Amino acid sequence: MKKLIQVFTTAFLLLSFSGATFLQAQSDAEKIQKELADIEGFFRTIELAEIDLSINEEALSSVTNDMMRAREIAIQGGYGDITAEERAELADEVQLLQQKVFSLANLLVYDEYFFAGIKSDEAPFVMDRNQPNARPVVTYRGDLEVRKLQIAHNFAFPTRFSGAEIFTNDEKYATNLFQAMADFEVALRSNDIPSVKKFIRALDIFFDETNFLRMKNGSLWNVTNSLASQFEYQKEFLKGLSTAK
Repeated sequence: MKKLIQVFTTAFLLLSFSGATFLQAQSDAEKIQKELADIEGFFRTIELAEIDLSINEEALSSVTNDMMRAREIAIQGGYGDITAEERAELADEVQLLQQKVFSLANLLVYDEYFFAGIKSDEAPFVMDRNQPNARPVVTYRGDLEVRKLQIAHNFAFPTRFSGAEIFTNDEKYATNLFQAMADFEVALRSNDIPSVKKFIRALDIFFDETNFLRMKNGSLWNVTNSLASQFEYQKEFLKGLSTAK
């Protein structure tokens, strides 16, 4: 959360500094026109940022809903009075959920793999053909760096999440969702009730991580909305200076 506060602080300072450029522009019509052109460019970039942030939210919401269903299956499979055959049927549904999440993780938007980081020209996730018995069942070959957009002078911030942040495990993230789901499917098929119950804990960690990402995404929305309002004010101010000339 400290980083988010820094983002807001930086945005505020940049907007404050821009006031000095306005005063200088009063005596220079060319500078006014250039500043107006820059602002229009920032408006277009903000629109792109908002598209990314909207896709982030839709993806996080979708995978959360799928995992809520997986949790219901885990409770039914771990605590319900059902047969081994019925658990195998639940495993079939888990496999379908995993395939759905896998397709989302390799989401293609305008010829770019959205969750691939800056390596957006190829699918970031590869599933082992021996799944669900492989380890790892899914490999992430994307990048941990993400796209950043410049939405003000000397100010850019990331508008996408790395696939590693949402779906898999690296040094920073605690839940490898694909591996957890594969292990869950195997546990259901083998009627391993203790292992089925363990999946519930893995999902609880995942929900905590996802909620944090959704809060972060919402905070970035607030930054873009604030900047858009400030740029609208600045544009009108500069237009007034231009008319006064």
